[in-house]
Amino acid sequence: MFKKTLFRILFALLFAAIANMNVAHAQTRSIENAVVKVVSVFIDNGVSYTMTASGFMIGPNSVATAMHVAYPVGVVPISMNVISNGYSVPVNSTQSYVDLAEWSQRITANGYGMLTEGGVDIAVLKTSQAVGFQTGWFPLYDLDSGPVTVYGYSGGKFTITSGGVLSDIQGNTSWIPGIQAIQGNSGGLIMDTAGNAVGVAVMGTEKEVVAVDLSPTMIDKVQSFIAVNNSAIQAEIVGRTYYDLAHRLAPTWAETNLSGLVAQLGGPKNSSASAQIKGMVESGFIAALSQVGAGVAVDAIVHAYGAELSSADHTYWTGEMAAHPLQVIELVAQATLSLMGSIPM
Repeated sequence: MFKKTLFRILFALLFAAIANMNVAHAQTRSIENAVVKVVSVFIDNGVSYTMTASGFMIGPNSVATAMHVAYPVGVVPISMNVISNGYSVPVNSTQSYVDLAEWSQRITANGYGMLTEGGVDIAVLKTSQAVGFQTGWFPLYDLDSGPVTVYGYSGGKFTITSGGVLSDIQGNTSWIPGIQAIQGNSGGLIMDTAGNAVGVAVMGTEKEVVAVDLSPTMIDKVQSFIAVNNSAIQAEIVGRTYYDLAHRLAPTWAETNLSGLVAQLGGPKNSSASAQIKGMVESGFIAALSQVGAGVAVDAIVHAYGAELSSADHTYWTGEMAAHPLQVIELVAQATLSLMGSIPM
């Protein structure tokens, strides 16, 4: 009963804090770091060639791009890397609305001019490492109309194209008149004034950019892709959650004892490193709790999620923290992990 009751309370707190966390994340994220180059090597009819396009981080190990960036000739690339600010990590897999066979048929039948038909020109890549913890990532949002900016790479250089207004949406495709499409921006970010990702650039002309619109249905599908990718780094996510909570409760202790372990996360041994973090945070959490008291610990965790507690709830939490401290921090980590598809850490 305790676990179910506390879990329900934690979820209420975390859902109440979604807006605050997204705003805070948008303020600290570097746009140039979180918009990435997608470099692929293909073999078509026996000829090898390299293509550089754009993408953007939407999770710790998830990158949104255009489907025609992932499979431009209807074949699987022999290699694909995501590059950002010194990071270059391989792509392990691709998820998309249509399978490769159907995509190849579309290209054969319609050519590249029809790739946005049905809103399928979007793919989510899974990177081999959770570079999003270093670059940050963008929350997804359904924008009906309003000013937007296009970010991407052209000729290997970061580009920003502003002055457009997203105003015409038909199905899953949106048109942004007033700005010029730039070669290499395919798969690039369409961002609103609040820092949300509202579309994926797929094509255009000298007078407009065409994008896949992130409608509620599209966002739900993309979030399901992100959830699959998150499952591959569950240990790392939980480990970082523990570290974040410990750092907020006892900053000096966490920095001294855990920073080295956090640096190890993301590699093949992330499960082991996360287990070490969990064990050290648990012991350190109890030590810090004995010094600051259960009430202060509750305040630290609630503040971490930007939430507020009534006087009655604060009293309840303080009692549970004093009686079941390790269960509290375990459930906070679990709740955070469950919401990772929609909340950046």
